[in-house]
Amino acid sequence: PEFVKNYKKPLCSDAYSGFVRIAAKEHIKEVENATRHLIHTEIPKLAATLDRLSEKNRKKLNLKEVLHENGINLRYLGLLRHTVKKTEIKAKILVEMVARVIKLNIRRKMREQMKKWKLPLEHNCRQTVIDYLNLVFGSSEESDEHFDKVLAVRMCENFVGALSPEEQKYPLKKMLSETDLCSLFSLVQEMTSLRFPRSALKEFSTDPEIYKFASPFHNTELTEIGVRIRHLNIVALAQGYVLKVGARSHSSVSVENTTRLCKLAMVKFSQALEDNPGDKRALNELADTSSILGNYQEAREYYLRAIAADPMDSNTLFRYAVFLEDKMKLNDDAEEYYLRTLEVNPTHDHCLQRYGHFLECQGNPDAAEDFFIRASEIR
Repeated sequence: PEFVKNYKKPLCSDAYSGFVRIAAKEHIKEVENATRHLIHTEIPKLAATLDRLSEKNRKKLNLKEVLHENGINLRYLGLLRHTVKKTEIKAKILVEMVARVIKLNIRRKMREQMKKWKLPLEHNCRQTVIDYLNLVFGSSEESDEHFDKVLAVRMCENFVGALSPEEQKYPLKKMLSETDLCSLFSLVQEMTSLRFPRSALKEFSTDPEIYKFASPFHNTELTEIGVRIRHLNIVALAQGYVLKVGARSHSSVSVENTTRLCKLAMVKFSQALEDNPGDKRALNELADTSSILGNYQEAREYYLRAIAADPMDSNTLFRYAVFLEDKMKLNDDAEEYYLRTLEVNPTHDHCLQRYGHFLECQGNPDAAEDFFIRASEIR
């Protein structure tokens, strides 16, 4: 939806349905042109952006969020991988594609077990899941064969351009480094909500030596087959807001507790953003929380994303102006956004009051008085 929203012209959702009687061929042509634009312009543009990321941002890169934010379906991960130049990002995209195929296979095997036993009992699935994890992550000829004959094939079916013709001739598992296997387990575990003891989870996520065994997993280590719940944005936002308010109230008491609560709030706001990268509320809250943590550059990026999502939202413009003045000490930029706020909403009383104070501090009391008067008239 993000791509369709930002595309230069509206597209017909029924172009290929057969329901359209008038100008059907024109609608199909427009959709095809839009697809070419996505593939040849938007994907290379995103690839260039990813290549410019700092090492810190590459490590915390959320591919699902980034693709959705740029209006690109996850099915195009393969094309994105072949377009980026950074080896680290190529590897991250490959791990993401493999993990998603493994997730689908685990779900399919669990459905087969439930169908076989006619009961949705966890113990019937536990050994099946462990056996499959050992097949995928264990060091054996069967594992190598599964990667080449099952995972690689389904990956190419699910993702456009997943592997080049040359790569399809090469063993897929050998394309993953030892640390990639740890990352792969972490992604699969997160996607499937499989529960392991903390010590086992740490070992599988950080120690590649464990995957040199034929059967690294034992059924006693799988404590629970959880349920992956899609959080409602409004719930995650509310939880994050409560944590952020708690962080503000503890700021004068304990710096450590404030930091901890802010980081928990960031997780909740990021959950809200994951399925809707253009959610200006989540972006504003992430910006505010990053500011509390002192991560001003990160906060600025979130504010700019919120403004890009809705350039006519006066509250976002005002919050950004205050941030630029108070935290970044960029008075010229702050004044620009105060004025943009009032251009969008001339009766924004908080902005009128704040901009009056800004002008007063800049040595312009006469102009400031005009804005104070306007604010008092509205209130």
